[in-house]
Amino acid sequence: MEYLFGAIVTASTMFFTYRWLQKNSVRVKPIKVLATQSRTNELIKEMFMPNESFPVATSQAMKYFDSINLRILILEEQAYWIKNNSVFVAEVINGEIEKDTAKEVDTMAMDKVQLNKLMFIVEKLKEGL
Repeated sequence: MEYLFGAIVTASTMFFTYRWLQKNSVRVKPIKVLATQSRTNELIKEMFMPNESFPVATSQAMKYFDSINLRILILEEQAYWIKNNSVFVAEVINGEIEKDTAKEVDTMAMDKVQLNKLMFIVEKLKEGL
């Protein structure tokens, strides 16, 4: 009989505690996990072939992003970007790119140090394409 009384007290305590916690808790929206085909492919590729290097895949989203956006590299108060297979440079004053000073980079008049710097800039601009 004493076990029955203990079971009833425990069950009622748990019930009222559960109701009190449920009443005072903040409702949290469930997180929806969206698994796309490309993300699943990347996870499987990393799992089964971790040491092999693959070329960067260009998706439709990346092509669209690249068609409407322009990558700009700011280095030593000069902004560099690539447009129509040409490298352009413009002055940066107070964090703003001066469009009036934009000009195409002349690689024919550069020395080796300037060419190495330009190669570095082009590599950084092309990264992730």
